[in-house]
Amino acid sequence: MTVAERREREREERRTQILDAAQQVFFERGFEAATMDEVAEAAQLGKGTLYNYFRTKEELLGGVAARHMQRVVVKYERAGKEASHGRDQVRRMLLVYAEHMTSPFNHFRMAVSRFTQGPPPDPDGHAHQLMRKNVMHLMGLYAQAIQRGQRDGSIRPDVEPMRLCMQLWSCVNGALLLELQMSQGQPPPEIKAIAPTVEDTVALLLDAIGRPDAEAPVSTTQGAVTAGPADESKASEAS
Repeated sequence: MTVAERREREREERRTQILDAAQQVFFERGFEAATMDEVAEAAQLGKGTLYNYFRTKEELLGGVAARHMQRVVVKYERAGKEASHGRDQVRRMLLVYAEHMTSPFNHFRMAVSRFTQGPPPDPDGHAHQLMRKNVMHLMGLYAQAIQRGQRDGSIRPDVEPMRLCMQLWSCVNGALLLELQMSQGQPPPEIKAIAPTVEDTVALLLDAIGRPDAEAPVSTTQGAVTAGPADESKASEAS
């Protein structure tokens, strides 16, 4: 290994160390309350070293979010390979998303707190722009799965893929929010008895988008489909 290669490896290891520490601090303190000093302390680094890698807390959040998305994409790709048809792929992806956001639940709690505490994010800021890009990428993967289902007959052909993927994603986030609320205390027994799980919500959604008149869907090879400019605008506004 050359000196340059060793330095690059050490730099990547240090960056991972910082992102791990930032995620821990954001989880425990919330993004708004967390400070760069706390991240440096958690990473066991000097502030100068931290600022050599990330100049602001927003950049740190962007790094944590980007790594989070990369891990979700890997799981989505696996779901696509294992799915027998498009609707099954959508089901697997929604459940993968829910599992990833709640393992631990701090993933989802941090995402919620980002938009409910403190000032609204700067729409032109680095972290917000990166988040919009990440959301669009994930929505594009959902759209591909939906279009696969429309081709193989497992999903109704009269639904617009990008609009549908945002509706599905929003409903699952609502179910996650309910689970978060339920976990914060002791809900009344009558409420707890009827509260839907994420799995219940996903099953209901998939029933709604299926083709009741269709025979068993045939297995198809998933084609690469990208969102058009109009679709990107819709998803970006929703994010």
